[in-house]
Amino acid sequence: MPLRLYSCETLVSLRLQFVGFHDFEFVSLPNLKIMHLDDNLYADDLVLEKLISSCLVLEDLTIVRNVDETVKVLRVRSNTLNSLKLVLDSSKSWYIDDSDDWEVLIDAPRLTYLSLEDDQSVSFGIRSLGSAAKVEIAVSFNVNDIWDLDESTERNSSVGKLLNGLSSVRDMTISGTTLKIICQYMNLERVPHFHNMTRLETKFYMTDLELLPEFLESCPNLQSLVLKLKGVTCKKETSFSSMPKCLQSSLEYVEMTRPNCEPIIVAEVMSFGKCNSSCKVNVVRLENES
Repeated sequence: MPLRLYSCETLVSLRLQFVGFHDFEFVSLPNLKIMHLDDNLYADDLVLEKLISSCLVLEDLTIVRNVDETVKVLRVRSNTLNSLKLVLDSSKSWYIDDSDDWEVLIDAPRLTYLSLEDDQSVSFGIRSLGSAAKVEIAVSFNVNDIWDLDESTERNSSVGKLLNGLSSVRDMTISGTTLKIICQYMNLERVPHFHNMTRLETKFYMTDLELLPEFLESCPNLQSLVLKLKGVTCKKETSFSSMPKCLQSSLEYVEMTRPNCEPIIVAEVMSFGKCNSSCKVNVVRLENES
């Protein structure tokens, strides 16, 4: 990282990839609004934290990391940030790190968009997320055998921390892996209610469809539900009749996409419609998706 870039009065957008960050004493980037950092190396955790907090008008931040980096505890503190995307993909690394030292801490009260794509970090702490925020969550809490989770998993406290941090969001897109871990957590603890959530989108295997109703109980004001179902070709109809009672007056739109399956019986799908006389149901059948 050239030292002159640490104090540039005119810099508005900064995008760096495969750059080494040494420790520094002073940063002055008074007009920097966009910063994208992709697979860079940092002297320690504090270097990245100081760089972010020193950008006093930063609005858009993207950080892509891998396990080969030195930053295990990522702290993002900003009073101006409204868009944040964090990516950590362990498959890009040279070795496997099974330690529980990886952590993400976010304190950005003006965020309206948050994307977490992380299969390595164990803990996610989110403070002051606004009620209008849109989030996209694809995290696995460093759990390798997702299909063999049991009630003794040590990740439960981390799952609860993440859910509490997201409890005020309006729009959530969640991966099937994350949803399955949350449902495992629900066997032990109650999840917080997402009173502000009006839209939920998730993609998961058809064999895990029965997990959904229990999670929907925590979304009493949901208006839009988008389900993207994965799995092998199926011949028989799938039942969608178990809709939580809490959605009977709120749900307005349901969209289901499932691959290579026989059409769903309309009367069966319209069990969703009983929730609201004006509820619209859209069923999409994809022929070539697996």
